Amino acid sequence: MCGIAGFLSKGGVSIEDKDALSDMVTQLDHRGPDAHGTWNDDHIALGHTRLSIIELSPAGAQPMHSACGRYVISFNGEIYNSEEIRSKIKHPYPYQGNSDTETILAAITYWGVEESLTHFNGMFVAAVWDRVKHELKLFRDHLGKKPLFYAFSHHHFLFASELKSLRKAPAFKAEVAHDALHMYMQYGYVPAPYSIFKNCYKLRPGHILSFSLKSFTVKNIKAWWDPHKIVCNKTSGLSFAENVEKTEGLLQDSIRLRLNADVPVGAFLSGGIDSSLICAMAAKTHPQALKTFSIGFEESQYNETAQAELTAKAIGADHTTFMVTPKDALDLIPRLPQICDEPFADSSIIPTTLISQLARKQVTVAIGGDGGDEIFCGYERYLWGEKILAMRQKYPDFINKGICAGINSLRPGHLNYLANLVYKTKGKKAPHLVADKAYKFAKALKRNDSRKVYRELHSLWDHPSDILRYGQDGIHLFSDQDEWPDFLDPIRQFMFSDLMMYLSDDILQKADRASMSASLELRSPLLDHRLVEHSWSIGMDSLIGPEKNMKKRILKSLLGRHLPDYNLDTPKQGFAIPIAEWLRGELKEWAQDLIHSANNLDFFYQQELQQTFKQHLNGSANHQHKLWAALMFIQWQQDLS
Repeated sequence: MCGIAGFLSKGGVSIEDKDALSDMVTQLDHRGPDAHGTWNDDHIALGHTRLSIIELSPAGAQPMHSACGRYVISFNGEIYNSEEIRSKIKHPYPYQGNSDTETILAAITYWGVEESLTHFNGMFVAAVWDRVKHELKLFRDHLGKKPLFYAFSHHHFLFASELKSLRKAPAFKAEVAHDALHMYMQYGYVPAPYSIFKNCYKLRPGHILSFSLKSFTVKNIKAWWDPHKIVCNKTSGLSFAENVEKTEGLLQDSIRLRLNADVPVGAFLSGGIDSSLICAMAAKTHPQALKTFSIGFEESQYNETAQAELTAKAIGADHTTFMVTPKDALDLIPRLPQICDEPFADSSIIPTTLISQLARKQVTVAIGGDGGDEIFCGYERYLWGEKILAMRQKYPDFINKGICAGINSLRPGHLNYLANLVYKTKGKKAPHLVADKAYKFAKALKRNDSRKVYRELHSLWDHPSDILRYGQDGIHLFSDQDEWPDFLDPIRQFMFSDLMMYLSDDILQKADRASMSASLELRSPLLDHRLVEHSWSIGMDSLIGPEKNMKKRILKSLLGRHLPDYNLDTPKQGFAIPIAEWLRGELKEWAQDLIHSANNLDFFYQQELQQTFKQHLNGSANHQHKLWAALMFIQWQQDLS
């Protein structure tokens, strides 16, 4: 894996520009500690840092020139089907090694940039300079596994893998965009194409940007892989058994491709369905005992290490477990602004970073289970969202309002107690944080359309303007009605929303930042674009069962084949950490210091923020997610200044 940076200069690349490029590249050392490279011409400058995975020799060095001399590329990522692409290129190309970067250049020379993209299977971003047309093309992989920012600054068009690199670019102004801050406080991340800074953007997943030196403008930005077209396709009509077979074949090939490397490969094993399936299938083809890694917590409701260790033993893995303490989190928190690059409120970045550091001691590449919930319908909120909309249609408003009022009248402790009683009568254990879920359900029940229900189920702060001094609420990808797929059923609508926003801007950003901070390449077999496209052809009966109560039905069926002793009734715990408890304990002093810091006055209504923290401390409400979003921004903003 690597980092890229560069710019076009309207007035020509100066000595100062070259120095700035060197500084931009240095900021990406963690993404590519093995080598640095820079190149410039009259108006263009490209930089690169390299983490050597395939073709460890200098034949893989970048920036790289095509054999014909027309194209120059700075590339970050992996093209897993590089050998297949080479076999499709009919014209001879004078390859110097096995680098997938060289494969990209050969493909571009043969097909052109845009057609080449349709052949790639991988995770990637790249900047390609066309020396004949004097055009720069930036492109990003199907689902946004790798990040790419671009910005305009003082007669420069800038781009880089991370914002910290752009901040070293010529005349770049790191000024917070208030509307982006509102989006962050609502969702816990800044959705593409926005970034936290003014005049700075993320290239959206599956998009390509063309910039002309002659006009010094962006000629166009368009989708080369469009999820809207995928979801418009009709279901395949395959039976459940046929869908299981096809999914297994695609997943086996995806894992095969992602185990290929010239360096040691391991796997993240949380103990959940997705990572257990990936590890079980990978272990059958990996030539040695698969090295697997798990993170655990002293708090039992967050700890899946027992299941992970059972799975590791069953597949014959070489397993390592690390138990996380509040001190580990506290020690890592000061580094989070540097790791995350822009404000980021998914607290599971902490265990993801720690497990990346753990794995990097033994391997350079790891595979993980990201994507199973979003692609194969694994989230409870998908099913609850549909139930909420059905209740809105079935019952009159006064009944729904009465349900909401009843839930909101109870404190979290009372709700948890009642839920435990109800579940006990069924012989089951109540889900963790059931009170939080009940409050969120009550908020969503007040909404009468799927877009608003999704936003309520997905939001941290419902109305960030209640706490933020500037900017406005409600600006995000789905502010545009045309982006919302009304023709889909509610469950598919929520899945599509996650595909377009949450997956790339939260889950994959977390995976990228955490792994790259440890110079570890993290690969996601469940997010092979062929699997994603196939998942949208699966009928709902196959996906979640005729009664719509069997989340990830296909993956569970596959797990039964590859790991028959796995207990599917084990409650899902995810990769969450006990932030609520820690904010009342070991992290309390740290949080208080940030909340009372003077520079918060530039962004927050201080009284509202302090009152939110007070309610959390006395147990009248669980505001862990709201508070964590605010605290991560304050920590980031202090680091920025």
